[in-house]
Amino acid sequence: MGLVRYLWVIRQMRRKMRNEERALCEERAWRKEQRIKEDEERTNKERAHKTCMMEEKRKKEAKETREKEKTHEEDERLRQTFKEKKKNVKSLTETKTKLAKIQTSKKKKQEKLTGLSEQVDSVAARCKVAKHEKVDCLDAVVEELNREIEGMSPLEPRLRPKEPRLVSTQLPKKSKSKAWTSRPEDVQRGNC
Repeated sequence: MGLVRYLWVIRQMRRKMRNEERALCEERAWRKEQRIKEDEERTNKERAHKTCMMEEKRKKEAKETREKEKTHEEDERLRQTFKEKKKNVKSLTETKTKLAKIQTSKKKKQEKLTGLSEQVDSVAARCKVAKHEKVDCLDAVVEELNREIEGMSPLEPRLRPKEPRLVSTQLPKKSKSKAWTSRPEDVQRGNC
């Protein structure tokens, strides 16, 4: 009996060892499956993280490109406005210089016109004075002649222009105008 018991114990031990080996193999397989699942989950998480990061990166790059485009457009707009303002300033300065030239020429013309009008006024005043002097001279000569005629008798000889009585009449002052002179010869001829 000892041998049967011994064999039975050995069989039991072998079964137990086989069961343990089987359980160990199953556990190893289960652990391997768990590791594979964990690896897959980790890779999936990493992929999701990478895709999320890539998406964020794309969004950030798109935002940066949009901002760059906006700044570029704004810079271009500012350049255009600067060019327009520069043209406006240039045209304004040209207009100002033209206006200044026109104003200076207008001023010169006005000064010339005032000078000419002053000359015309002075000539008119001189002519007026000369007219009055001429009229006064003629009036004086007429009065003198009237007195002479009244004082003359038909028997009395006539006076000649060069006699002292006729020359002694006061003649008006000479004016600067060359239109007439107050010489006795001119008075005799009637040019006065």
